[in-house]
Amino acid sequence: MVVEELVEERFWIEWEDKFEDDSQSYITPGNPMVVDASSSAMKRETGDAKAIAEMAWDYVYNNIDYKLSKLWKVPETTLLDKEGDCEDVTFLIASMLPNMGVKRSKIVIGDMVFPDGSETLHVWNEVDGHVIDATGSKESRDLAEYKAKTTYVIVAE
Repeated sequence: MVVEELVEERFWIEWEDKFEDDSQSYITPGNPMVVDASSSAMKRETGDAKAIAEMAWDYVYNNIDYKLSKLWKVPETTLLDKEGDCEDVTFLIASMLPNMGVKRSKIVIGDMVFPDGSETLHVWNEVDGHVIDATGSKESRDLAEYKAKTTYVIVAE
């Protein structure tokens, strides 16, 4: 359908124009609110990268309501508003992970395929190949298939 093709094309152009040219605005581990959220998310001081990523997921899933919007939010705004869509929560998690000890993660853009076969463009985090999708529960993640199209590697400095 032509409308779906236009929506998908706009989606990819937005990522190229906004994120690739200005990723430091969306990945903000040094922001004081992000530092506080990262600290609050740490349930224990040890764990492998996947376990730490799950803690970040739990924090965001329990504190940020999913709300679709046309505009991207920086992590601080997502924390202040207590709501965001897939880009917003993905940026927040990518910003929290370095503070929690995860030095390498990914932001992945692709298709989320539901059990009924329907698909939607989606954005999520990955740590060591493990999907972190705070727009839904861990149970919903296990029911869906995530097909990556583009991946951005986030490396902590």
